[in-house]
Amino acid sequence: EQTESYEKIFNETESIENFVKLHQQIKQIQTELSLLFSSKLQRLNESIQQYTNHNIRHESTQLCTTLMNINNRYRVLSQDINRFIERIDERIESETNNSIESYRKFMENLRVKLTRISTDYRLTIDAKQRLINEIASSLTNGRVYVNQAIEHIKFTRSLLNNEYNINEIDDECQAIDDEWIEFISDFDDQKQEITKLENEIKKFDLEINRIHQWLKQQENSFQLLIANQPTLALKLDKLEQIKILIQNLETHVDLKQELKQLENKVSMVSLIQNYSQSMEKRQQLLSNAQDALMQASEAVEYHEHFETISERFHQWMTDAENQLEKHTSTNEMKSDYVIEEHYRSVEVCTK
Repeated sequence: EQTESYEKIFNETESIENFVKLHQQIKQIQTELSLLFSSKLQRLNESIQQYTNHNIRHESTQLCTTLMNINNRYRVLSQDINRFIERIDERIESETNNSIESYRKFMENLRVKLTRISTDYRLTIDAKQRLINEIASSLTNGRVYVNQAIEHIKFTRSLLNNEYNINEIDDECQAIDDEWIEFISDFDDQKQEITKLENEIKKFDLEINRIHQWLKQQENSFQLLIANQPTLALKLDKLEQIKILIQNLETHVDLKQELKQLENKVSMVSLIQNYSQSMEKRQQLLSNAQDALMQASEAVEYHEHFETISERFHQWMTDAENQLEKHTSTNEMKSDYVIEEHYRSVEVCTK
């Protein structure tokens, strides 16, 4: 009756804890049967055997038949219980292995995510942070998986101690615990790495924005410089300002190498595009400034040349007027000569 009720429990139960309890209960029945055999049945067999050896009567035949039936029932029940225990143990081991397998799959899933975070440079910082958050939310139940696997191993391996000794059980449990501790350490390291990457990206983003604003200022200044200047002093000042602008553009902060190193760890397409656009704008502004420098240099050169000629011309006019005034007071013939010389010199000067 007990084994029949336990058979029903066996078919209906699911938790490994209940299978372990069932194992213990069936073992108790097995123990009771063994005690029955050693305390009663074995002695009864011996007593009836002695009796039948000395008394060949109808009663002895009945006794032997009854005893044989009892022995058969005992043997069948013992065999049934042994088979039942084997079934329970197989189920316990299967459920334990399933529990370990569930833990392994759980850990493998976390490891895949963690490995992707650390090695996949195509992921953006947001994608990496999302994976970190997914792992963090899983860790809430992670320790439960670990403890459950260890607990199942301990008390199922102990029941199946014919195959597993205590040291092996302890080693297996310790290996699972060590694996979990190592994963938590690796996870914490990755969280710190993500924080570091986030800070670096923010730093570069601020720097690129600063470069962009600085280029806008330089471009506005350049627009003011390209206007024509009326005097030589203003032209010279403009020339110096263009030289300073070019020097500033040529000595810009180059982030290309640093961004390349960071790009080997995380995807940051938008940041790289912003930087490339700023560098293209810088290069275009530098090219325009170099063209303006050439034009400003030519303008200064022409202006200086014009002022030199102008000064010479004014000096010549002054000398010529003085010379003309000096000779017009002399005789008419000499005056005509001086005037003709004056006109010839004007023609030479204006050619």
